Amino acid sequence: MKDDLAVKLKECPFFSVMLDHGVIEEAIMYVRYLEKSSGRPVTVYLGIQEPKAGTGKGYLEAVDSCFQKVINIDSVTWKQNYRFRNSVMAAQQ
Repeated sequence: MKDDLAVKLKECPFFSVMLDHGVIEEAIMYVRYLEKSSGRPVTVYLGIQEPKAGTGKGYLEAVDSCFQKVINIDSVTWKQNYRFRNSVMAAQQ
């Protein structure tokens, strides 16, 4: 499943990452992408990671770590496909 997800994410032109966190300082991450054969959106659980800090940069590092640990995609690769649509990029600028 994880290898399959890595292949699908590398093939799709873009995908999004959704983060959810509650009272505890852990980010639950999901990935949404378009299925190549049908063009339908698919949402899958990626993993859970504790950010080093509760800032945009801390959460971005948590996403980096989760991609590397769970599906072995480095930050350069996933950032080439990921469209930053949240405050993480704004927090880094």
